[in-house]
Amino acid sequence: MLCSEKPSAALAIFPMELYVGTFTRDLFGEEETTYFDDVEQFLSLQQQAVEALTEKHREKTAWVDVFNSYVAPWWQYREAEKGEASGVVINLKPNGRVEVKKRLMRHEVQEEVAEVTTETTEAPKEKPAISSGLIRYAALHKSMAVQAALLQNPRKAKEVMLASLLLPQGRVRIDAHPCVTAWDEAETKPKAFALVDSELSRLSRALGVEFDSRKRLSMDGDEIEVSVALYKAIQTLPDEDLDRFSMFLVVLSLGEAARVCLIRKKGSSTSWRTT
Repeated sequence: MLCSEKPSAALAIFPMELYVGTFTRDLFGEEETTYFDDVEQFLSLQQQAVEALTEKHREKTAWVDVFNSYVAPWWQYREAEKGEASGVVINLKPNGRVEVKKRLMRHEVQEEVAEVTTETTEAPKEKPAISSGLIRYAALHKSMAVQAALLQNPRKAKEVMLASLLLPQGRVRIDAHPCVTAWDEAETKPKAFALVDSELSRLSRALGVEFDSRKRLSMDGDEIEVSVALYKAIQTLPDEDLDRFSMFLVVLSLGEAARVCLIRKKGSSTSWRTT
């Protein structure tokens, strides 16, 4: 809010060393979030820079029109066609922003009409009270605070983890191994499939959710409402089922390659077998 009326360094078209006043800077120190404290000095230097820019363009173009308006009367101009002696329009807005458009041709407009429309300006757009850099910085702080709070509350962390694993739009995504759906339509199923499917059914009933044919959470209805309902259901799970469900979802992603984890030592260090 302190900087809402101050021009940012990104607007300056003059060499920064000409400015002898102080700045107010955002924590990130970007040009868009560095502000001139001496607004009058900034506007004076900006005006001088516009005058110098005008003279520079006059040497190369047929004409130069300069405005001091929030909205220049662009309708009075058109793009020049090849071979036409074009000009340049420079608009120095009251907030210090400079617009330059080249290769333009003037439309034939009655002088009194041109004067009236030139003096008609729009209200300036409000400048954000808080810069995007500061918002980003605050968001990072809030996210880190959430992580710290979850680490101090393991039960809550597990609830959030399970919700993240179940929700399709979550940042954490676990894809079920193809073996999980390989026997959906088969009449004869492996014994291992029956065990996995039985556990999935039990945990689903405990949570009150349904899974589609790909063993993914079915999401019918408004995304936010479904997410809230899911998290409320997760909060009702006993600790054992909460741990079991998260573990189960990870297990569903594992396949034959994970068998190395099921190997145990027998006898000597070189003797191994699959359990």
